[in-house]
Amino acid sequence: MSKKNKVSIIVPVYNGENTIQRCIESILNQSIKNFDLYIVNDGSSDNTNNVIDKYSSIHNVHIINQDNQGVSKARNVALELVNTEYVAFVDSDDYVDYNYLKNLVSSIEKYKVDLVIEGFKKIGNEKVYLRWEEGVYSSRKLIEILLNEKGPQGYLWNKLFKVDIIKNNNLKFDRNIHMAEDLLFCIKYVSKINDGVVLNNCDYNYVYTENSLSNTASILNKNNNYKEAYKNYLIALDKIKENIPKKYIECYTDINARICRADIDFMRTMKLNDISLDKSLYKMLKKNAKRKQFFLYKSSIVKTKTKIYFWLTLCFPNVIKKIDTVRFRKMNG
Repeated sequence: MSKKNKVSIIVPVYNGENTIQRCIESILNQSIKNFDLYIVNDGSSDNTNNVIDKYSSIHNVHIINQDNQGVSKARNVALELVNTEYVAFVDSDDYVDYNYLKNLVSSIEKYKVDLVIEGFKKIGNEKVYLRWEEGVYSSRKLIEILLNEKGPQGYLWNKLFKVDIIKNNNLKFDRNIHMAEDLLFCIKYVSKINDGVVLNNCDYNYVYTENSLSNTASILNKNNNYKEAYKNYLIALDKIKENIPKKYIECYTDINARICRADIDFMRTMKLNDISLDKSLYKMLKKNAKRKQFFLYKSSIVKTKTKIYFWLTLCFPNVIKKIDTVRFRKMNG
């Protein structure tokens, strides 16, 4: 760890033998060289350790091995060691372009802000560039932007953070949250800053696969773990809500709308997946959704189509089940 280095990159990895080398090489190939790279091996059971061990002799590469404790613990362990002015995060499945760090660091210093958010490339069957309106935004507006699911969201890897703000406010990743834990961290961080800048360059390559939705709170999740995913997601959203000042009326409306939509999506997924419906859970979700429906209808970030699906799910659940069944059969066919 060298104080002269300006920025740190944290890469947690678990069973990433097929992608971690590409990820590391893209970071080491950066146009600026004054950075520290922290690779946290979170108890991988494949060949990951042998792959990353090849980089152990490089002076600015720091390898940390731990028992499997989850990505949040891995990030927290590295954050405790970071001794630079800025920190960025990269996922082991992904890779970055040549000027990724240069553009992040130069922008945070040029605009004299506390956070940088940039666009990214979504790499799947095709390459999609995702960009948003460039500009400097207040903390209040940044929270609004992050809550919009059509925006840059809570992804960690398209952002640059100031280490002092993280450490002075004792900001950590919540180990009990494995859904939207990154968004929760970002909201906590943004609530402590004055402003940030959004860039429209796309230096990060997010590699998207069909498995990306396999463990998420999504109607597309057909695994048996979908209930746990949704429950954890709703806990995360409640914690995010706790960190949003009620005086930020638009943001408070949007987080309540997002909770409401998660309740409805959970209900729809239960209808699609469950042969024997958990009626008490379904009833509780419906009650919660009804309680927050005002926010969903009022929120400007919720599409009209989503509001119609919400109404149909509440009033005609069997109709929406038929629509969903046909829709996802076509997607999978």
